[in-house]
Amino acid sequence: MIGASDADARKEFKSPREYPLQLGRNTVTDAGGGVVYLKLIGDTGQAKVTIGEEAQGRPAHVSGGRTA
Repeated sequence: MIGASDADARKEFKSPREYPLQLGRNTVTDAGGGVVYLKLIGDTGQAKVTIGEEAQGRPAHVSGGRTA
């Protein structure tokens, strides 16, 4: 899924967009952009993910107000 609820003022990007993936290599592009979330379905609870060079990191909140 890409995007977070109400994180974008544009109507078409107000809700996260889901992209069902197939086994093997998948390429996802999303015009609205946003945070990437994985929704694991099935019994394994595991996924191997590589994020492309175009992706940008974001600060992570750590309890206590510090960022990593």
